[in-house]
Amino acid sequence: MYISTEPDLHAEGKGSMPLRRPHLFWLVQCLLILSPLAWGQGGEWTVYTRENSGLPDNNVLSLLAAPDGGLWIGTRFEGVAFLDGGNWSYFKPPAPPGGKAGLQNVAEGPQAQAIYDLALDSTGVLWVGTKVHGLLRFDGSTWTRYDTVNSDLPDNYAWSVVIDGENRVWVGTRYGGVAVFDGGSWVIYNTHNSPLPSDDVGCLALDRQQGMWIGTRRGLAILRGNEWQVYTSANSGLPYDYLEAIAIDQQGAAWLGTFGGGLVRFDGQQWQVYRHATSGLPSDSIYSLSVGQDGTVWAGTFAAGLAAFDGRNWTVFNSHNSPVPHDLIYETTTDRDGALWVATTLGLACYHGGAGGAFKSRPAPLPSDFVLASVRPNPFMDATRLTLTLPFATQAELEVFDLRGSHVVSLLSGFLSPGTHELWWNGRDQAGEQVPAGVYFARLRTPYAVQKVQVVRLH
Repeated sequence: MYISTEPDLHAEGKGSMPLRRPHLFWLVQCLLILSPLAWGQGGEWTVYTRENSGLPDNNVLSLLAAPDGGLWIGTRFEGVAFLDGGNWSYFKPPAPPGGKAGLQNVAEGPQAQAIYDLALDSTGVLWVGTKVHGLLRFDGSTWTRYDTVNSDLPDNYAWSVVIDGENRVWVGTRYGGVAVFDGGSWVIYNTHNSPLPSDDVGCLALDRQQGMWIGTRRGLAILRGNEWQVYTSANSGLPYDYLEAIAIDQQGAAWLGTFGGGLVRFDGQQWQVYRHATSGLPSDSIYSLSVGQDGTVWAGTFAAGLAAFDGRNWTVFNSHNSPVPHDLIYETTTDRDGALWVATTLGLACYHGGAGGAFKSRPAPLPSDFVLASVRPNPFMDATRLTLTLPFATQAELEVFDLRGSHVVSLLSGFLSPGTHELWWNGRDQAGEQVPAGVYFARLRTPYAVQKVQVVRLH
């Protein structure tokens, strides 16, 4: 067990212990590590890795808090782990028979059975969604696989798994829509036989009335019985159609995480949108969502850490201001004792203390920290070099627009390491055609800031 207490961050809220001198800091650090009760006090983090605990893989992708205690942990390479108190158990599904011949369109390799989602049915059976090896059932001793070869599952890529009130298993897939399995037969919903807006289903959530909320890459669908409701940015207050996460709060309102459009609260009538530019949300790319017992909404972002929102105040936890191991938050969940668990690619973190705990949010980086430093030559004729600087690793886009605001070309879209990067623009548009002479704008966009630089092309 590792308990981190950084002196500059823990100084507030610790009573009479200032933690300002190095020798006092290390003394308290040792006392905390030795004390089995220290991690359970308010405002404390515990970080689990392969190096300091029984966690089998630092690449933690999915979490499930068991109703009767304990935590199920889905990893990228080492199957499923179960943590109950200080005891670890491990369950790794067997490889499918026949290798590549056993499944259709399956990429082999160590990530093929990455555990993308976990769900428990009313009998205590664990259902597991994998990257490309279909849906798994685990009763504690035996694994059963359902895939495109041996069942009616439409796609072996199982993004999301949810159990409804009738103990049916709902599976959101990447290419085949939604599959519903009652233990004997399958029902499939896709764009050909239903109003589902896309067959790429990234997230599912069940509300109190047993309505299934289905988040896709092209909008939101809600299925109640045989009745569908579909919401997109074209017909509703949904700001962005790419949905990555859904969570239902205690009032029955849905929180929707979009990948690029921020966080949305929808109560069936009103849409409330929270964006990085207008709130304490650290990024508009939401990757995971959960609602704590106290109603706090925990929004995990793609590259900017974890945000806690209590309805009025925001608190941000990231790898710069807390022991959170990585700023890409795959999943969060709250266990029956109220502890928050956080899945990252560099380990598992547990937090006691709520949104207003001992750690204080570091202000979002200033736009000046993200610099589109130079365009040289400028003006240019054949090609120009654009230099940008990032203070830390993040998602970044570099695009060129004309004076009317029309998109010309994308020069970059991806996750960049910190430091200085150089890119070239050859004066051509997205189709490869030379653009006419004139004034253009290069725009650098990150989850934290947007910067524009004028670029002039000569004949």
